[in-house]
Amino acid sequence: MNRKIMNAAVIFLITGMILFLLTGCEFSAVNKVVLADGVMDKIEYFEDIETKDSAHGVNIYSASWEDRGNEYKRKELLKIPEGKDLYANILFIESPKGMKYKVKWLEAGTVVKEDEKEMTTDQKGVLWFLIEGEKIKKGKHSLEIFYKDKKVSQLEFDVEAEK
Repeated sequence: MNRKIMNAAVIFLITGMILFLLTGCEFSAVNKVVLADGVMDKIEYFEDIETKDSAHGVNIYSASWEDRGNEYKRKELLKIPEGKDLYANILFIESPKGMKYKVKWLEAGTVVKEDEKEMTTDQKGVLWFLIEGEKIKKGKHSLEIFYKDKKVSQLEFDVEAEK
């Protein structure tokens, strides 16, 4: 009888560990997202982003970051202008080298551009994605970030007409 209980316990533990490993990568590895007028390709550019309006010559329009307790905070710094190139600079954590992420740029719910990139660093790194100015028009926009087919983050933003 004790042997049957022991075998059942071992099977239960192994099953639990397998389920944990299979779902372990399903959390969002996105730590910070910065919409800016240029590339922020170094991890140190993201330090103290919560209090900056520029980093190494790049103007920051919007910054969002994961705070303690897995809550996302957001700060709007500058108006996003119509017709100008826009960069999504994304800091990933706990993301192994070779993992691929896809972004979709949307205008009023319609995809206007998709792009996919692969992590070239291990565990922590930056990927940046560009949407050309001619695709940036006044109105409601969003950026969706995917790992495989699962949306891991989304950022909505408004674009204002150039004055």
